[in-house]
Amino acid sequence: ATTLAGRGNARRQKGDLDGAVADCTDALRINPRDAFALRTRGDALRQRGDADEAIADFTEALRLEPSDAFGLKMRGEARLQKGDLDGAIADCTAALISFPGDTDALKTRGEARRRKGETEGAIHDLVEMRRQLGDLDGAIADLTEALQGDPHDPQALASRGDARLQRGDFDGAIADLTEAIASDPQYEWAYYTRARAYVARGNLDGGEADAKKAVEVSPDSAWAWIYLGRLHLAMRKPEDALREMDAALAIDPDTIVVRGPRSVALAMLGSDEEAL
Repeated sequence: ATTLAGRGNARRQKGDLDGAVADCTDALRINPRDAFALRTRGDALRQRGDADEAIADFTEALRLEPSDAFGLKMRGEARLQKGDLDGAIADCTAALISFPGDTDALKTRGEARRRKGETEGAIHDLVEMRRQLGDLDGAIADLTEALQGDPHDPQALASRGDARLQRGDFDGAIADLTEAIASDPQYEWAYYTRARAYVARGNLDGGEADAKKAVEVSPDSAWAWIYLGRLHLAMRKPEDALREMDAALAIDPDTIVVRGPRSVALAMLGSDEEAL
């Protein structure tokens, strides 16, 4: 069975989908619990356009090996092919828990989200996929194309600003994020990202103003408080930083990322209090 499944996989890789299905079917007659043969036949069936049969094979393979990320993302692709958008998103999300940077899963989930009209999620997946591939220019180009349909889309503008920030184009990032904020003055992530761009350019006051605005529009966001606290620590404002770290802890008592910065703030204040 193993030899047949291996030959079927080789045929699948060469594009001989019918041969792959035949070999894996023979392998499964010998060992119906061969998860590799099920996945291989499922992928060949998916590529051949037989989405329902592919989903059945992936589902059986996952019953045998529930944590298999490859099977999850492949079933997600088959579900997308069939038009089951929620199923595709669920499978790819589960796969990304095991492999957060899997570009195939990000691509499939992003496309499913796009078809559902979930613009922000789709853009996130697209940019993350491009980032994993090291293609920030490609991400920017795709977002620029998306903005031709709606030049004032705050999510697309903020995502392009974030990509430009990562590329080191601080002025371009700030311009995009300023437009995003003009379109949606309550968009916390745009303020947070523009704050990072200002700080990267050396404008700590501008960064502080935006970080404070992010907290103002989203006071229940622990991450907004944490970033403001870290910035105040860098600005040597330990009292402010300590207050903001404590605010983050009040929202999310289990967060551990405040421990280091909070310890530094206490040390700067000369406090004997235990950090946490």
